[in-house]
Amino acid sequence: VLTSLKPTDSAFRFVPEFVDQLHELAGKLAAAAKASDHTTVRRLCTQIRGAAPALGFASIGDAATALIMSIDGGLSTPQSARQVKQ
Repeated sequence: VLTSLKPTDSAFRFVPEFVDQLHELAGKLAAAAKASDHTTVRRLCTQIRGAAPALGFASIGDAATALIMSIDGGLSTPQSARQVKQ
């Protein structure tokens, strides 16, 4: 996944740090999903959803939003993850 920001965009300088944070958040998200910890999954997805679009990662923000909506809709964390992957 590549950012849609151009190197001349003022926010571009934050992209490498955000990508590093995404790797860390992905690990936390996987652990929370494995534990069926819906509250933590939702919180992490909210963090991702807030930052991703501003840094040129709209598709990642969209996936986080879809996961939040699935959880809020009553699906289990594994069911929600499968739905988002589709």
